[in-house]
Amino acid sequence: MTHRTSLLASLAALTIAATASPALADSRIFTAHSNQDGVTIEQAFRNGDELDIVGRGEDSTLFRIDSPSTPVGCANRIEFVTSTGERIDLVSDMCELNWEVTVKVQPAKVVETPTAPEVPAVPVVPEVPAAPGGSEEIVAPIDGASLSQVVSVAVDDPALTIIAVRLDGKPVNIIGRKGGAVQFEITGTDEGIACDRELGVIFSNGKQVTRQTNICLNDWSIMVATGAETPPAPPVAALPPLAPTEEMVWIFSTFENGASLGHGIPETDASDFGAVCTPRSGRILITLLDAGVPGLTPGSPVPISISGGGFARTYAGVGSPFDELAGASLPQVEVSAKDELWDAIVREKALNVAAGPSPFVLSLQGSAGPAREFLAMCSDVPVAAPQPPRPGPAVGPGIVANYYCADGSAFAVTYNGPQQIATLAQAGAPPLTLRWDPNGPIPRYTAGPARLVLRDDSEVRWSRFGGPALSCRQR
Repeated sequence: MTHRTSLLASLAALTIAATASPALADSRIFTAHSNQDGVTIEQAFRNGDELDIVGRGEDSTLFRIDSPSTPVGCANRIEFVTSTGERIDLVSDMCELNWEVTVKVQPAKVVETPTAPEVPAVPVVPEVPAAPGGSEEIVAPIDGASLSQVVSVAVDDPALTIIAVRLDGKPVNIIGRKGGAVQFEITGTDEGIACDRELGVIFSNGKQVTRQTNICLNDWSIMVATGAETPPAPPVAALPPLAPTEEMVWIFSTFENGASLGHGIPETDASDFGAVCTPRSGRILITLLDAGVPGLTPGSPVPISISGGGFARTYAGVGSPFDELAGASLPQVEVSAKDELWDAIVREKALNVAAGPSPFVLSLQGSAGPAREFLAMCSDVPVAAPQPPRPGPAVGPGIVANYYCADGSAFAVTYNGPQQIATLAQAGAPPLTLRWDPNGPIPRYTAGPARLVLRDDSEVRWSRFGGPALSCRQR
């Protein structure tokens, strides 16, 4: 055992060299040893193929996994053969084990030196190989067989019953129940089973929990934490008048030494998302204003998962300072102004947001314009040096968007958040500077009769002379 660590270290370079090739082929070296003194691992088979032995330690054997066309996965099903002839079929998460596997085997049979004439009676020794025979009858042969594994999911609240399970957004077939746990079977490729998955669980009271988890850990058993108590029904029932929700709008505003982006109903306290920043800091603090997490205290950890379209990420959030209006600590997280979340807020139609056991859908209708202005102010990109006076409106730093209209025309708009202006450039016409109208019924920029109305993530309505507006989309 004492030489195992140094032996692994000496082979680390080999592992790195094997995986550094630009081709898709991959190789991994792992160490296997038994839990019994005097018993060594002599052979290893993966998908029916015997693995090459690349070295031996004092009581360890080093095997190499070669994959000619794809990277070697973390989860692997390997059949080991010991020096006693025993065969063990084992499914392991090699990444979690740091590519070092301990195989539980039967102790070696010790044959005492015969001291009496009863030596002929010792033919019990031939029965030693009989043990592997019994083991092979229990373990399904791996030659040509697909890799599968039964996963168990339980909940920490005995009052809840699991009625459905989803894996990576797709429902799975529940094959059994034991106590408060449910079981389902998962299959993998020849390279193994992916461990890091999105697990969704639906309970008998209608509550849903979705989280990223490693399904290979704890012998393929998962415990879903829901919190000790269910959120009180009256407050939850008071929130959903859907009519007000449909009236929520995205609002960008500035204040002394700061800027904010919010989603809510103007002139009310109804809101579900808020973000603030110090100009040019590059950092933004997000607070989920309508996500109650039972038992959340200021500074305590709370996972915040946001997904939608091609975006999915879980952030390490914390409880906010006690919020007097909400009467509780709220989930919040600080992110970079360059985080991919902001691109999703500009591009997508909606995002699924979950903090602890309280998921909700964040509408992104009309978010593009206010979000761009907010990011222009929060970004840590340095402000360009002032230019000498020149004819026409100056185009300062900002976010440029190109639009194509239904009549075949096109134009570009530079949104400048700090100055609350938008500069529109169109072929055949002089540049036009429009100013943000904070009193408009919907987000818009105006300059005399000209108006640029922000409809949704990528659509605007444009009229230069106050006549019928053109519908234009961002490309």
